[in-house]
Amino acid sequence: MTGPAKASDDLRLVAVEQSHEICLRSTDSAKKEKPMPKIRRLKNIVLAVVVVSLSLSACSSAPDVVGVWIAPDGASAFINEDGSCAGMYYNNGQPLDIGGPMTCAFSGGTLVVSQPPNQATYDVSLSGDSMTLTSGGTNVTFTRG
Repeated sequence: MTGPAKASDDLRLVAVEQSHEICLRSTDSAKKEKPMPKIRRLKNIVLAVVVVSLSLSACSSAPDVVGVWIAPDGASAFINEDGSCAGMYYNNGQPLDIGGPMTCAFSGGTLVVSQPPNQATYDVSLSGDSMTLTSGGTNVTFTRG
């Protein structure tokens, strides 16, 4: 600049100095932020996985139908977590086992027992150590073995 300084020149100089200071501050603050250490990041990920796993396991685990049961006639019956079962198929209140594998699927208060070609669907009522299967007005009550 030549000649006497004008007020507008002073404003431009102040604006340039302020923008330079802002740039310096933003550069300095970026340097102060340290990335999250890998160990801390890993701990957070593990914690999140554990929380999600526990939440989902509470939703997906079969309720108290899994286990060993004693049928009304004193015979042993069971339902495994993998869906295999034995002694759970009843026809008109009487046990029916034609041989071969039996499967049990429990969902929403209903137990479906299959031993091909037979299949039965029961409403399930759990109370303490007893489980009552109801189908067509017929009840069959098991006690935990």
